[in-house]
Amino acid sequence: MAIYRLFPSKDATLYTKQTDMNTGRDAMLEIGSNKLGEAMRAVIAFDDTEIASTIDNTVGSTNFSASLNLYVANAENLGEDTSVQVHPLAQGWVEGIGHYLDAPYNAVGVSWKYRDGSVLWDTTSYTNLHPGGDDVGGGTWINEVNSITLSSSYDHVYKGSVDIVADITNFVSASYNGDITNNGLLLKLNIDEFSTGSLSYLQCFSADTNTIYYPHLEFQWDDSNYSTDLDPITETSPVDIIIKDIRESYADTGKVRFRLHARPKYPTKVFRTTNVNLDNYRLPATTYWGIKDEATGEMVINFNTFATKVSADATSSYFDVYMDNLFVERYYRVVIKTTLDGTTHIIESDKPFKVETNG
Repeated sequence: MAIYRLFPSKDATLYTKQTDMNTGRDAMLEIGSNKLGEAMRAVIAFDDTEIASTIDNTVGSTNFSASLNLYVANAENLGEDTSVQVHPLAQGWVEGIGHYLDAPYNAVGVSWKYRDGSVLWDTTSYTNLHPGGDDVGGGTWINEVNSITLSSSYDHVYKGSVDIVADITNFVSASYNGDITNNGLLLKLNIDEFSTGSLSYLQCFSADTNTIYYPHLEFQWDDSNYSTDLDPITETSPVDIIIKDIRESYADTGKVRFRLHARPKYPTKVFRTTNVNLDNYRLPATTYWGIKDEATGEMVINFNTFATKVSADATSSYFDVYMDNLFVERYYRVVIKTTLDGTTHIIESDKPFKVETNG
């Protein structure tokens, strides 16, 4: 598998109307401006040790891409040119245990005004983009290091998907190499956040959501190996493609290899002493795999021409999946996409599998 996900170590939303309110345990992250003209920015961080371990032991090289992924629960008044800006935070912060509008609200932890409940954001030394006034704050960030741009943005396609998938490869590489301190990321919209008429915002599921839509850092790399002497399968006759030996359940640890059996549906009859139906053929190098959630029908890992290529060896075509990237106690189905003689085929496994806690 060439996709691996890490989940946040902490996250929160910062609000201008409650400058010292902490929301470290809230189920939502908010970005933009609400009808009160309240600016909202989100902060999120991933553990340094987990990032380094993933690059060293799972990816195995620095030839990867990394993206910040958030699922949007609600979106209001996004224009054609709306984008989410993602900036590396310049200072450390404490998550806290508050919720939005707790009564009384919790003031211990990160907020618009404070990094940890008592220490102000240093808005004079770092980028902040705030017009000034009594509510100065909202996080501080840096945009580049060693002439390499670290900030990024995700442009929303009008009437398209509003889930956030922002390329943060430069930020991850810089923090891994020790060029910057990993203080996490700040997210804001490219709008006038402080205008009372600028109602435009996104509500995203946070790391404290009770749904399956967790924010995550996703690594992608090409681990495909296409070294095989197997004959290629063709579309000259109907084809059978079978996802072999899927178990009913797997433990939520380790890497599982799935093998594919491909053969003509009606093989040419020849005189031989072995069963022709046992012959295996290789699928094209432009074959991709995905994982679908059985309950929702959503692709939790979608086809990707860079990161979900199917490999092939002397035995068969195959691919690997890291089971700790899938939520436990849920059922999934393997999906294969391949093109034969100009025709695209989508093949689903004949049965789902379950990921169980510790197997």
